[in-house]
Amino acid sequence: MNKALITMSFLLLFVTAVQAQSPIPETLQTVTERGEATNRNLFLSGGNNGLRLQYGAGNSFWVSAPTMNYMSIGGVGTSAPAFGAINILNGGNIGIGTITPGARFHVVGDIFTSGSGGAFTWADRTLGGQNLWQWYARDGATFLYDGLARLNRIAIMNNGNVGIGTNSPQSEFAVAGTITAKRVKVTTTGWPDYVFHKDYQLPSLSEVEAYVAANKHLPGIPAAHEVEQEGIDLADINKKLLQKIEELTLHLINQEKEINALKEWKKKVEEK
Repeated sequence: MNKALITMSFLLLFVTAVQAQSPIPETLQTVTERGEATNRNLFLSGGNNGLRLQYGAGNSFWVSAPTMNYMSIGGVGTSAPAFGAINILNGGNIGIGTITPGARFHVVGDIFTSGSGGAFTWADRTLGGQNLWQWYARDGATFLYDGLARLNRIAIMNNGNVGIGTNSPQSEFAVAGTITAKRVKVTTTGWPDYVFHKDYQLPSLSEVEAYVAANKHLPGIPAAHEVEQEGIDLADINKKLLQKIEELTLHLINQEKEINALKEWKKKVEEK
């Protein structure tokens, strides 16, 4: 009998010691009643339960789990909201402004960054961290930065000018490099059909020869140093080149008439 009593007493003490050392989940009530902190798991369960941080009357911030599918952060009021400003699915997706984020980070609304390091950064899908891309703003302009090449690829100025390969576009669209396209359409006015009007003063070939000898370029066509310094307007230069082609066409027509007249005169002379 004494042996059985001793054995039972030993088992009771062992179970009590194990329970005392086990991390039994606690509630806010048990922690509050003891007036102590706890390093054990804290469980909140039931309807609109959650961790409520309150400042002043009615100003509350909640961390809760409205359903088994996601955790919600944010909200106001005396009870945990159906969803908060930030919602984390149990699969790891995080949503701001949505309880159904379709990606690792899903925002419904605007994203605002500020400060000297404010930027939207993402990694290349194949190169990963070796190539980071950034959208950032500086000095009133926005830039797309290539982390691998360590230079800006696109610049958007606050006046609307867009640059590719340049940080200071001087026009609405500036490219420092080659443009490849299947078609480029330029709209313009003043197409040189006026060359074929009867009142057009066609310069003689001798006049053109004298101008070229003195200036080393055709009349109305910019000189080499002007193009090197200022570039050329595609629409304008095409109009000027077409004007020269049309003038040459008129000269060829006149020369053909003169040649035919000479052939006719020669034929009559030979027949005499």
